[in-house]
Amino acid sequence: MHRSKIMNVAIVVALCVSVLIKVFRIGSIPAGNQFDEIGAGYDAWSLLHYGVDRWRISWPVYFLNYGSGQNALYTYLLVPIFAFFGFTQVTIRVPALISSFFLLFGGIGIIHLVWKENWNLGTKKTAILIYVLIYGFSPYTQLSGRLGLESLLMLGFSTFSLYVTLATFQRRKPVLFFLSGLAWGVTLYTYAISYLVIPLFLLFSSVSIYKNKMMRMRECVLFFLPLFILAIPLLLEQYVNIFDKNEIKLGIFTVTRLIGYRSNEITLSNIPQNLFLTIKSMLLYDWLDYNTIKRYWTFYPISVPFFIIGLLKHVQLLFWGSKEKWKPSLYVFAWFASVFVVGLLLGKNNDLYSNPNTNKINAIFFATMFYITLGLCYFIKNIGKSKWRQCLGIIVLFVYGAYSIHFVHYYFVYHKPTTFWAYRFPEITEFVKQSDSLMDKDIYTTERYYPGYITSELKSPYEFNFSTDQWIKEYGRWKFGVDYYGIDACVKQHGKKAMYLFREVPDWTYGYFQREGFKTKKDGALTLYYTDD
Repeated sequence: MHRSKIMNVAIVVALCVSVLIKVFRIGSIPAGNQFDEIGAGYDAWSLLHYGVDRWRISWPVYFLNYGSGQNALYTYLLVPIFAFFGFTQVTIRVPALISSFFLLFGGIGIIHLVWKENWNLGTKKTAILIYVLIYGFSPYTQLSGRLGLESLLMLGFSTFSLYVTLATFQRRKPVLFFLSGLAWGVTLYTYAISYLVIPLFLLFSSVSIYKNKMMRMRECVLFFLPLFILAIPLLLEQYVNIFDKNEIKLGIFTVTRLIGYRSNEITLSNIPQNLFLTIKSMLLYDWLDYNTIKRYWTFYPISVPFFIIGLLKHVQLLFWGSKEKWKPSLYVFAWFASVFVVGLLLGKNNDLYSNPNTNKINAIFFATMFYITLGLCYFIKNIGKSKWRQCLGIIVLFVYGAYSIHFVHYYFVYHKPTTFWAYRFPEITEFVKQSDSLMDKDIYTTERYYPGYITSELKSPYEFNFSTDQWIKEYGRWKFGVDYYGIDACVKQHGKKAMYLFREVPDWTYGYFQREGFKTKKDGALTLYYTDD
């Protein structure tokens, strides 16, 4: 078989395997829901059935979530999905899957458009195959593509927008300029960080665009018109919250006034600290166990030298290695630089929650994958035919393979993120409602506040009093947020008069449950302890 056909088959096989891994058990891995994921799900369900979110606000431009805000695109994508397929653990993660596929196919498209044979880095097909394998088997792409955290949409949507922009500059069709501006406008609704990153990217890119006369006045209007129109509600959102104004109605949509507006997360004072944290979050890991797994890093430790090689090689190709006026890969570098610079500005008063982590700088990871791909292509092209170099290549391949197999096995069998995690418990709530002997008993649970319950019951937002307390600690007979270290005291106080829903229990409490004949009902990681007395 001809080498080109072999590469085509390899790319198709790699694509199929990568997609299958991505969708495999997406409803149950990771188990449960991250707090923002579950909040977006309930808001989308409320909009679908009542036309308001949990706070009874009509179609918000920016959701209140738990008070300090949540980006809107993920929730709005869930509305039609819920309408057709219902609210399930699978459907709540479909937008994350869509964004992940934007990263995959948008990234392939960008490599196809920017890769130059005169780079002397191997064929375009080799680069695409490597990129697909990085997408399919890397820890970060696996974790981020399976979690419905709304901010993570920025990676896939910005990659797709970058692809459309590069295709627009190459084909120069008026409709593509409009679609490119529209794509960037939609990307603004993925994550608030984009309010800074996208203008900075356009500023960096404008030098090349002006120098190479890539946009005439008509094309400039076609590009910026949809971008500006989509930006208007978000500009009003900043106006309302910065100047402490009342909410604004735009037809059925609402420019919301947040309870806790996070306006001071940008600062110049944190740049030295953030330089380290941005690099660490990009190439190593951060402190959130649903973002990264410390033992594997974002793209495995072996990828770090190839990233450095790829970045340095790209800089050399852009500024010293080519005399071409139009360099489409420059826009990949401009996007990388834009996200990196914004990462340096994140944080307030050394607040850990505001400093850069992988989800805050998630839009940088296409460029990271691009540079790892470029570095590996450079390594393969220059490895030569001598035996020791071939041995080195085999070692690199073996290490990547070993890491990938070990990670996939660990992630699908053992990994259980715990940080800011809430479990839905639909089987538990249904069981409690249908058991006559349990009708008069309160339920004490270590689950924090209301998220697990509210999405298991799917009650109307008009039944909850979010206007006075965004952190509901009890609803009816449900008592949320029992501290783990207070479980013994809680059980001693209420005994058989109550039920208890815990992930794990201290030794004394477990012994008490056994001695007193408590029955159990499991739902995922949670266990309900109860008696019929």
